[in-house]
Amino acid sequence: MKTIYHFNEAQPIIVSSHSGGLINDQRQVIGTCDLGQHLTTSALAQDKQKQLYFVTAQGLLAFSAAYFVKLHYFSNLQLNTPIKWGKVKKHHGTGSYSTKHQFLYKLPLEHACQIVGQGEDIFHHTWLRTITGNWLKKSDLWLDGQPLITQKHDLKQKETIIVNPQGTIAVNSYGQKPQLIEARRRLPVKAIMEDVFGNEYLQVAANLFIPSTDCLLHSLPEHLPLQHPYQLTTENINQMFWQVQNGCEAASLLMGLHYHHHLVNCDYQEFINTMPLAADYNPYHGFGGSPYENVKGRFEAIFPPALLAWGRNYTALRDLNGADTIELIAALKRGNPVLTYVTTNFTPPDPDNYPWGKTYKNNHAVLLDGFSEDLFHVSDPIDGHYWLNKAVFMQAYAVRKWAIEIE
Repeated sequence: MKTIYHFNEAQPIIVSSHSGGLINDQRQVIGTCDLGQHLTTSALAQDKQKQLYFVTAQGLLAFSAAYFVKLHYFSNLQLNTPIKWGKVKKHHGTGSYSTKHQFLYKLPLEHACQIVGQGEDIFHHTWLRTITGNWLKKSDLWLDGQPLITQKHDLKQKETIIVNPQGTIAVNSYGQKPQLIEARRRLPVKAIMEDVFGNEYLQVAANLFIPSTDCLLHSLPEHLPLQHPYQLTTENINQMFWQVQNGCEAASLLMGLHYHHHLVNCDYQEFINTMPLAADYNPYHGFGGSPYENVKGRFEAIFPPALLAWGRNYTALRDLNGADTIELIAALKRGNPVLTYVTTNFTPPDPDNYPWGKTYKNNHAVLLDGFSEDLFHVSDPIDGHYWLNKAVFMQAYAVRKWAIEIE
């Protein structure tokens, strides 16, 4: 533990969190604090993980567990002209604080807010002041006028077709200069891109990008009749944006739960932490390893029996094992998205043998959330929202026909 800031005079603080435990330099718990308890701090300290602590006579208290009574933690406010718009780009969300660094509430990914100015904290880090008078960390926000579409993925698609009957809105890399592109237009794909919030786009010209959710991917027909889509408005959780290599089943389940307004205040990281792990690494018993890394001899996935048991802690789930196209569409017509087991990029299955039996190395899960005459729409934890031919979907799905309706 290293002291990094000394106050000119002792500062009174108020404990604002039930987790107000006191520790010593060796991070051992030596006491507790009551909510609303008054303490005095002389300095701020930092551990090896860059976590801040108040230095008090009673011990070290986490910086997030209290706020100042008199000291203004933020200062040097410079007002914007005109007011700017910003959105939260940190996948965990960001905290909103008062001038005295009292934590007020958490803002989720893509939450929009009006920014009236900027200032700095006592360490000279830049913070932004909102129109409501609260402070947000500048590094956690995207501001209007900054580049929006920045990340490039490996090109797996050379061409696309606009499926949305209303067409799609194309924008430049700043999310500006919108223009309408009509339905059924066939366009070349120069790159698959991602914006700062983890949403997928297709680059179709030098500085022109369209959202993947309006597009047909993977296999394009010679001619596509006008489609009349039925689509549930689900979110997309990008597992790679969260740096979770093997979390497709958890992401698909949480997207379905959120659609029905379950666990709305639970983010992907928090949900992953509740996922049952299999002591024997058998994915039928729980998750077979770590969501964050691949280990030889293990299979990092969770299969329907274990996923059903886990998911039923939060809502009713219907096991659609063996469901055909008609049954999948019936679930969607009931207003319920369907978690389906397929293959990555809907490629041919790549089987391998494990102690529990045959398993496909290119295992993947997506949330089925829409259909039309010829197409299915999915929310893919790797590639975002998009349309694909029913035949392409069924070829990958039919290998196992594992599906779970989320009610």
